[in-house]
Amino acid sequence: MLRLALCFLARRLAGACPAKVMAFFVVLYEAIWLPVIGLGMTVHQVGIGHATLIFAGLSIALALSVLILLLRAQARGVGKVGVAKS
Repeated sequence: MLRLALCFLARRLAGACPAKVMAFFVVLYEAIWLPVIGLGMTVHQVGIGHATLIFAGLSIALALSVLILLLRAQARGVGKVGVAKS
């Protein structure tokens, strides 16, 4: 999955600002460690069953909010990478 994402970035952002590629790695790093630490801390507070339900609920809420934001951006025509303006 990571290799596929990196290949996608290399093709889409060829010649782009290195900050965009670096931002991808920052988001990737956050996406890996934040759930692990958060779930571990929550397990100690409320137990494994409740922690799993909380994590699942937060994951669903995050996915839905990103989906809504992407659909809004698509409706406005914002965020089309690689499209040349005439």
